[in-house]
Amino acid sequence: MLIKTGDLTTLVPFWSLGMEQAVKAFFNSPLKGPLADRFLYAQVVDLLIHLVQHINNLHQRPEISEITIQRAEKAKQIILDDFSSYNTVEQLARKVGISEPDLQLAFKQRFGMTVGKFSKDQRMSFAHSMLETTNDTLLSVGLSVGYNDPGNFSVAFKNYYGYSPGHIQRRKKLFNS
Repeated sequence: MLIKTGDLTTLVPFWSLGMEQAVKAFFNSPLKGPLADRFLYAQVVDLLIHLVQHINNLHQRPEISEITIQRAEKAKQIILDDFSSYNTVEQLARKVGISEPDLQLAFKQRFGMTVGKFSKDQRMSFAHSMLETTNDTLLSVGLSVGYNDPGNFSVAFKNYYGYSPGHIQRRKKLFNS
């Protein structure tokens, strides 16, 4: 059975950031020919190393209470409910009534990533979708995902995806012409 990268989210409780990055590199290999085989082999070895490290870490995890998990779920929902208002980890922890380290630990265990990574992933995904489906300006899209400055939004978007938001807008205009 072929696993698509979108299907990997079903493995979140067992998935680490290193494993996710290794799999994404595997599926997004820029190489062709003989070097591609070596690159893919190295990515599989890297994934296996991350998997073994992750399994070892599972046994060393401190127990977190059900209420802490519920509060992490609540923090997740706060992030998802309003991308336009950016909350720091400190602000989220205060809103849900737990300490920052407890929130980070619960988030990492429950969702397989830090609060910041989850927030950025969701914001960038939403921004990407907006750029593809609307004719909103960069300022408007940036404001929708918590960036007050379109320049800062463009830099963050490019750092995240590897291409600028303007690239999506230009491609959309080209295909709609």
